This record gives sequence, C-alpha cells and structure tokens, in this order.
Amino acid sequence: MIMKKEELKKSKEKIIKHIKENDNFAILISDPDGDAVGSGLAMQEILQKMDKECKLYSSFELPDFTYLPRFGKYIIKDIATIDFTKFNSLIVLDSAHTYRLINKKIHPKGFDLPKDKFVINIDHHLDNSLFGNLNYVPDDPIISSVGEALYDIFHNEVNITSSIATNIFAAIVGDTGCFRYSNTSPSTFIAASKLLKAGSNMRQVIKNTFYNFEEKIVKMNIQAAQKIKIINSGKYKFAYTIINPDEFDLEYASRGQLFIIQEILKSTKGTNFSLKITKLKKDLTKLSFRSHDTAVRKIAKHMGGGGHEEAAGAIVQLPINECLKKLTKFLKTAKLTKLF
Repeated sequence: MIMKKEELKKSKEKIIKHIKENDNFAILISDPDGDAVGSGLAMQEILQKMDKECKLYSSFELPDFTYLPRFGKYIIKDIATIDFTKFNSLIVLDSAHTYRLINKKIHPKGFDLPKDKFVINIDHHLDNSLFGNLNYVPDDPIISSVGEALYDIFHNEVNITSSIATNIFAAIVGDTGCFRYSNTSPSTFIAASKLLKAGSNMRQVIKNTFYNFEEKIVKMNIQAAQKIKIINSGKYKFAYTIINPDEFDLEYASRGQLFIIQEILKSTKGTNFSLKITKLKKDLTKLSFRSHDTAVRKIAKHMGGGGHEEAAGAIVQLPINECLKKLTKFLKTAKLTKLF
C-alpha cells in the first residue's frame, strides 16, 4: 500500500502538527540497515531541536554503525518488552510491518504495537500495511529511503545540523547503494546536495558503509563466494550462496557485513536475480533477494516477506533445502516483471 503526492503532502502537514502539539515520543526502528539506523538518529535529533522529549530504541545490536554521530542515543532493548505507557506517541521508521521491529528468533509469533498509542509510520516499502494513525509511505521511487522522507518532511522545520545531515546521508547512501540503484531519483540528488552543504561527512559515511570490514567478515564473504551455485528453473536463472554465521562466531551476519557477497552474486552474468541464504537456526532461514534485471518483491512475498523491486527478503520457518524447493517450484510458473 502506497500514497500519492497529494496524500503525502497532507500527511506531512499532519505529522508536523501532531509533533508540535504533543511531547514524549518513542522512536522505533526496524531490523537494522543504514537507512533505519541513520534515520533513527536523525529523527531523535530533529525532535530534540523541536524541544520534544524522546527515546530511540532498537531491538537489535548495531555494531556496524557506531561511527555515526550521536550513536550513543540508541537504547538497545527488546521493543516487545518496553513499557509504552510513559510515551504519548510512537514514531516507527523503515518498517513495512510491525514484526520487523523485533527479533523474530525471540518472538516467532510477531509483535503488535499497543492499540491505545498514537503511531506515526514513516516508511518507503511498497508492501507497507499503513498501520499508523498517520502514515508517510511514498509511491516508490518518489523517495529513495526513509532518510530522504525525513529530509522532505522536516528540512523546513529545523536547522539541519552536520550530525542530522550525516545521519540522513548515511540512510540515503545505504538504500541507494551510493546512488546506483533505480530508486535514485532527481529529488534524491537534490537532497544529497543540500545535506552535503549542511555539513554531511560524505567520506566517513562511504568509507564505513562499503570499505570497513573486519578480517573475519571479509573471510566469510570469500567463503560464501566459493560456494556460489546457479539454479535454472526453466524460466528464471539465479545465483545463490549460503551463509552460516556460527562458523565465524557471529550472533548474526548483518546486511552491511554481507555487502561484498551480495554484489558478487548480483554480478553473475546471465542470471535474473541473486539470493543470499542465511541460516538463523535449524528450521529458520533468512532469504535476501537482489536484482538489476527482474523484480524480486513478488518472489519475496510468495516466501512470506516483502521489500522493493530490486531488493527484498523473507524469514521462512523452513530448513534451507525446503526453502529452495518452494522457491524453484514457484519460479516455474511465476510471471515476474522485467526492470529494464
């Protein structure tokens, strides 16, 4: 579910009005990537600039993002256990569905926000369920990321400091692959330009997003590359590999840490899309689809997930071999959209 320009304009005005007229906000982010983490930090500072009390929460550890300005504002706490009675309103960022706010390994049945709280939902995923009392979910690719959405909503409301600019820039860079993906629009470049003028630390963001991996992370990517396989379903051909974080003494392997293998998979000539499979536990599997040729959101949806046309994913309550069987069976009859 998505919103057109006129709806977004009205929603933007209502969000600003609600924030000005209320206080004491909880900011909640989805399972972490650069967009979620950078947007959360920017939102927290924006609210403080508007003289509002607020707390910023993540259910997940965020080891890849400590370089971001004001990173210490994050409270790492299982969102499902928070006492929300002390908050007037909740602001949910980068989450198409509320279950993405929590660790599915701990809460396999999902999670619902308290029904008595006012919820502002700011996102850019096409499958967003518009669960908020106020929603700002652009018609992709009008806005590339939640970071760009925050810039669109608030750049005339507060002074964009260098720290806000850096965090929003990190959000945009993360979700556009440094302006390489098709969700990069003219408005994205305009926002990025304004953020650079406001003092965004471009070099720091790009270095830490793409060129700052620990040795064991590099080795994990190399091992994954050595295990790449190709499946041809008859209609569609894809490259995949399997990641097992346990082999590298990692609690989980984040999207940022697996950027190298994701790019290698996408680069495999003659394939329609790529698939990174991460073993979470015995019968719980994470699927991450990427493409520059064929839309993958429909595939992820069939597997119980969602996302964008070029980047989507799902967490499936099946062992890896059963996931692959279900996927290849679907692909034999699926009608997928060509991106270009």
